[in-house]
Parts: sequence; structure tokens; C-alpha cells
Amino acid sequence: MVDFESMKTNVLSAVLALSVLAAASARAQEAGPSPLAAECAALVLQDAAGARWILADGPLVPALRAAAKAAGSGAVVLPLLGGDEETLDAADAAAADIPQPEVRAALAFGAGPFLRAWLAADPEAVRTNVALAAAPFLVEYAGFEAVPDGLLFRAVPAAAATNGLPAAAESYEAARDALGELFSSDMKASLSPEAAPFRSLAAQAGDRLGCLLLRAGETNAALDAFLSADSVYPPGGSAALNAASLVRRGAR
Repeated sequence: MVDFESMKTNVLSAVLALSVLAAASARAQEAGPSPLAAECAALVLQDAAGARWILADGPLVPALRAAAKAAGSGAVVLPLLGGDEETLDAADAAAADIPQPEVRAALAFGAGPFLRAWLAADPEAVRTNVALAAAPFLVEYAGFEAVPDGLLFRAVPAAAATNGLPAAAESYEAARDALGELFSSDMKASLSPEAAPFRSLAAQAGDRLGCLLLRAGETNAALDAFLSADSVYPPGGSAALNAASLVRRGAR
């Protein structure tokens, strides 16, 4: 025999629990990023160096958007996929300054098509105005390299990428050290899920820098970059494998 009274009680309890979770989620969104995440995002934003557009994904999007708003930078943090109405409205407004109609039209199809169309139309404008916090491979389709600029990436013509590697290595080390100082100030918070995207971003930048240095024949500098990347985010794995491969090949 079905106990309808018990079932009713269970349903009401479930509805109440969902309501509590929804309210907690809404409060968390209103509260914004944690102090550590806000500081990390502000540090990443410094590396954007005046870029009008920052392409990001996952938890980096709300953290960087809050940092840009707090700094009054005017940067549009464009998610790789989707985006809420406020973000898309800001993107449309910023795109009005882009002279090429095909680039503005591509924005309707998302960050990837927008970036590719702009690279085809005006690569120098992209180099100046766009910083990537995610998906650096998006610039590789037409002979560009995603060269680390601090913790972010800039689209650089492949032929010119090697020339800027010493400066890229220096800026990466400075940015990584600054991020490390933030983490060392609160070890518990630095191991929290909110810190992981920033650790991962720093590791990804260092790993890519190491690959570019290795391609340029700078084996020892590449090893240093791989070790730096691995130290900031060991779960990434790729930098550690690359460093081990170089050591097996005789790098110091």
C-alpha cells in the first residue's frame, strides 16, 4: 500500500532543499569571486595591457569580467561558448568600432569565428586588441602563433614569433612569480577549486612558451619554462612530460 502522506512529505522536503540550494547559488553569484580569485583575476588583467577583448572560458569568465569592471578597464571578456545577455550586449557595442563588416557579423557565431575573421582581415589589430586566456590554438590556422604575454596569449605572425621569445620568457616568469606570491599568502585558499583555473592558465602559458623555445633551438630555456609551468600546476601533466623528455635527451 502506497503511503501518500509520506510521499507528500518527501516531495515537500525535496522542493525545500532545491529552494535552499538555489538561494545559496544566487547569493554566491551576487557575492562574486572570492578575494583570492579576485586578486588572481586582477593580476591576469594586468597582462592584458589595454586589450579591448579577452577570450576566456569556464570560471575565468566571471572572475575576469568582475576584475575588468572593478578596474574600469572597458575590456570585454568574451566566453568561447555562449554568454549572458549583458556580455553579448557589451560585445556588440565594442564590435561597433571594428571597421570590417564581416568581422562584426562573425561575432554572432561566437568567439572562434569572430577571432578567425578578424585575423584574416587585420592581424595587427588582433595583436593589439585581443588577449587569450583560453584556446590559444584558435590563432594557428593561418600562420599565427599564440605567444605567452605574462599569463595570457597574443596572436603573433609565426615568422616573427621567435624574435619576441626572450621578452616573453621574462614576462612569463614575472607573472608566474607574482601569482605564486598570491598563493603563498594563503596556502589553503591557493588549493581551492577557485584557484585551479588560474594555476592551469599559468601552466598552459609556460608549457606553450617551452614548446616555442624548443622549436627555436633554445633547449635549456625550454626546460626552464617547462619546470616553471609544472611547479605552478602539477596536475596539468603536459609540462612535466615535456621536461622529462628534454632531460632524457641531455638537457641540464
